[in-house]
This record gives sequence, C-alpha cells and structure tokens, in this order.
Amino acid sequence: MKRNAPTLTALCLAAALPLTACQSHTQSCFNGTCHVTVKGAGQTIEVNDYDVRIREIGPDTVRLQVEGTPTVTLRTGSRTPLGPLTIQVTSIEENTVKFDAFFR
Repeated sequence: MKRNAPTLTALCLAAALPLTACQSHTQSCFNGTCHVTVKGAGQTIEVNDYDVRIREIGPDTVRLQVEGTPTVTLRTGSRTPLGPLTIQVTSIEENTVKFDAFFR
C-alpha cells in the first residue's frame, strides 16, 4: 500500500512526539551568568554558544558535560569548572535540574 508524502510525514512526526514531549529547557542570561532549567535528560542544550549535554537526572544528582569534557556527576549546591563554564547546581526535583552557568 502506497502512502503519500504528507501522510508519511504526519506519521513520523506523531511517532517522534513522545520522545521529545518530556524534554525542555529555559534559560536567562545576564552579566556573564545564565540561570538554566532543564526538564528531561538525554538532551544537549546551548548555553551562550556552548553545548551542555544533560546525560542523566537522578533523584539527587545530575550527570552532565560541557563542550565534550568528561562527564561529571553533581549534587545540589556543588560547583565545578567544566571547559569554558563553571556549573553550579541549584536544585534537582524529579526529572528537572536547575543550574547556574558562569563564563570564565
């Protein structure tokens, strides 16, 4: 059975939607600091032109990397330099992590 292109496109988009619906992020940047909220692991976000990959969000930790640095595990309140950024985790709740990114 042949399907026309619009039907196939709609089917592909419908299949992909559940994979992305639980992922999102917001950020606001001012004076060399970005406040970032990320919902859902497995995504790479851009923070002021730098790639931050959120590998895993656990009950009290987040595993992430910046610009291809080794993956690190951080807890709420921890702060570490990663590549061109310093990351400080401000909160972790369910599948959401909030952190500040400082530019070095």
